[in-house]
Amino acid sequence: MHPFIGGFVKKNMHGNIFNQTRCTIYSCSVTSDQLQRMEYFIKEIEAKKHLYRYNLLGLFALILNKRMNRKYSFFCSQFVATVLQECEIANFKKPPSLIRSNELIEGANFQLLYQGNLEKICRGIDVKTNVDMACMNI
Repeated sequence: MHPFIGGFVKKNMHGNIFNQTRCTIYSCSVTSDQLQRMEYFIKEIEAKKHLYRYNLLGLFALILNKRMNRKYSFFCSQFVATVLQECEIANFKKPPSLIRSNELIEGANFQLLYQGNLEKICRGIDVKTNVDMACMNI
C-alpha cells in the first residue's frame, strides 16, 4: 500500500527514496497450509489491485483510536495485520484497522532478524543475520 500512488504497488528497492530508509525484519514459523493461504490471499489482492487504495482516512482514524474499515482499502500495518489474521498466523486483541506497526509482533511468535538501513540489506552490506533478501521489486 502506498499513500501517494494510492494502491497495491510493488516498490523498486533500488530507487533513491530507500537510501536512508530504516527497516526492521522479523520472521515467524508458519505451517505449509498457512503459507499457502497467505500466498493465495495476497495473489487475490494483487489480481484486483486496480480496486485497492491506500486507507488514508483509516490512518487518521487510527490516530484517534477509532475503527474505520473501508472496502478495498488498507494502510500498511492494517494490511499486514489482516494477512496475518486471515491466514491464522497471528491473533490480535484489536481489529486490524487499529493495529499500529509496532504492535504487529505481538500477535505471533516473531524473531528479530535485522534492524538497520534498507539500502545496506538490499546490497548485502553489513548484514549480521541470516536474512535472505534479493531486493528485486518487492
